Amino acid sequence: MAANSQVIRMLQKQRGKLEGKVAQAEQSIAGWKGQMDSLDGAIAALGGAGRRAGRTGAKGRKRGTWKPGGRGRPPQWYVDQQRGKRAKGRKAAKAGPAKRMRRVSAKVLAGLAKAREVLAAKRAARKPAAK
Repeated sequence: MAANSQVIRMLQKQRGKLEGKVAQAEQSIAGWKGQMDSLDGAIAALGGAGRRAGRTGAKGRKRGTWKPGGRGRPPQWYVDQQRGKRAKGRKAAKAGPAKRMRRVSAKVLAGLAKAREVLAAKRAARKPAAK
């Protein structure tokens, strides 16, 4: 029972501290709001725009379909011009012969076979230890 009363007193003390901090913060906020209002009045008196909404959210990259002539893209007339240049005097590319695979030398094949044997030996050596 005595332990509970000690805990209750400690918690009440903590709550009192927090209430003091909240009251102090509210006074600070009220002061800042007063400063903002006076600044807004000064801006309006000097002919500037009134209070504007700040940036509400992060403005990231706009996703969507690519549109020629859009922001950061060449203008539409330039795209059309380039398309016209490509169409003139060009024939459709014919499919050429398939690429030939490079012939692998006997030396390389021997090295691959040796590497395979080494790996197989390592695997075999590990297998009895696992059981």
